[in-house]
Amino acid sequence: MLDAVDKAYKTYNEGRLAFRQYFATCGPNVKQNDPRMPPNPHVGNYEGLAWLYGFESELRRHVVFNPSMRGFRGIRFR
Repeated sequence: MLDAVDKAYKTYNEGRLAFRQYFATCGPNVKQNDPRMPPNPHVGNYEGLAWLYGFESELRRHVVFNPSMRGFRGIRFR
């Protein structure tokens, strides 16, 4: 069980690292579902979910969801 947890945690951190590299190249105007987003190396595996959660947790630091605007917008946008 600990092996699976360690593997998931490592995968989660890979997602966070992938986001930081993506953010460094794409700048502050980050968009949801950007085609420049790096591919998930764990597609098809259960770990893919952990990778995505890592990427999404970093994305939430930079992108705000505003229900009144019915969508996502970058923090620096407007």
